[in-house]
Amino acid sequence: VGIFNDLLKYFLDNHDYRSALWITLQANTGLRYVDISKFRKIELINENNLFRESILDSEQKTGKKRINFINAAIKMATLLYLWDNPEIKLLDYLIVADKSAPNRGYKKETYIDSRGNKRVKRENGKYVYVLDSNGNKIVEPLSIQCANEIIKKALVDGLGIEIRNSQGKNGYLKIATHSLRKTYSAAVVDYYTRQFDTNKEYAHAAAMEQL
Repeated sequence: VGIFNDLLKYFLDNHDYRSALWITLQANTGLRYVDISKFRKIELINENNLFRESILDSEQKTGKKRINFINAAIKMATLLYLWDNPEIKLLDYLIVADKSAPNRGYKKETYIDSRGNKRVKRENGKYVYVLDSNGNKIVEPLSIQCANEIIKKALVDGLGIEIRNSQGKNGYLKIATHSLRKTYSAAVVDYYTRQFDTNKEYAHAAAMEQL
């Protein structure tokens, strides 16, 4: 939790409100990055420009449906990001690569080949992109590989923390996007432990049921 707070402060101090938003979403919902990255503005804010009370989400990996309540931390991180990016529309993905980023992804046309496999469509050796109603390319969510690189760079270069998954480093921590899911779980266990401090066995069982 301490490292998460330091990471959050680092992103806010550097006006990286996008990264501040997705780590806040993960740490306050326990969802995988792959699920967080698919959030569109309309899933947090309704047509009247008001925050929803909760997010109904189906996990990509398991298909499980979850309701996650939108707390004050998520609201503040979302407001900071949207104030800095007022052009984001209701149906746009929230967590995308910067406009100038070389790794910015766009949705590509696909087809099913003769073997039944899904393939990316090319014409004259170039990708064919899906276009919106205005003829513009549709921006894809920021990849998990890029998200992990952002975390690693912030920890190593920004906070001076050596991590095991940093090339040439022998740090005692291995931190990536999935660590934020574990941060959420640890916070839930800590909450129940404090609520039922006289019965640790019950507290642990209650926390596991909640998770």
